[in-house]
Amino acid sequence: MAIFFQRAGQREYQVLDEAVERKPEALQAAMGGDVIAVEEVLIFVEDGDEPLTAELLEITLVEGQQHKLHAHRCQHIEVTVHYDVHTAHHKFSPSTTVGKVLRWAEDKFHIAETEKGHLQLQLTGTNDRPVVTTHVGALTSGRECSVAFDLLPSHRIQG
Repeated sequence: MAIFFQRAGQREYQVLDEAVERKPEALQAAMGGDVIAVEEVLIFVEDGDEPLTAELLEITLVEGQQHKLHAHRCQHIEVTVHYDVHTAHHKFSPSTTVGKVLRWAEDKFHIAETEKGHLQLQLTGTNDRPVVTTHVGALTSGRECSVAFDLLPSHRIQG
């Protein structure tokens, strides 16, 4: 059973060592590493809204399946999206993918169906456009529990 995870400030997926016991405390220690104090580590399944409890962890980590988890100290990430002159805020779990936030923003700003798929989220104040499979919690660092995006047209190659 392969378990991949991201955590605050770490966009690249890490692979959990097969030897790590599939118990909350062991996973917290392994996934939090030296980034998050073990007692603060919350574990989320990708796009899950709530941290996994011991009971849910047992149900979720079914043998023979691949899993994507997220370790973070924040229960929610306050996401701000700017589009044109409008701004929207919403709390997402740290394991929410950028793709899910993008779909939420398109709906929130009433983007026409013909334009959906032609927009991307870019971290505010940067040229960084995270891939849609990135967890929003991975875009935070330190003790931050928020991230801000600009909703912009995708880069279009003319040719």
